[in-house]
Amino acid sequence: MFAFRNLPNLKMLLINNNPMLTELEPHAFGDLKNLEYLSLGLNQLSVIDGHVFSFSTSIKTIEFIGNPIKV
Repeated sequence: MFAFRNLPNLKMLLINNNPMLTELEPHAFGDLKNLEYLSLGLNQLSVIDGHVFSFSTSIKTIEFIGNPIKV
């Protein structure tokens, strides 16, 4: 997901209702230094890697509603 590389000022990102989204790459949102709100609802995410958000220090809210995430 290097599509977000040139968006340093982005504060809100909605990636919803995408049945093809089954996984997130490690550090996928790390370049979004000002991202505060991330919505990943209604995708097909079942496992979230522990490193996906390790460089995303500004995120305050993440929504995973409607994903088949296994705990």
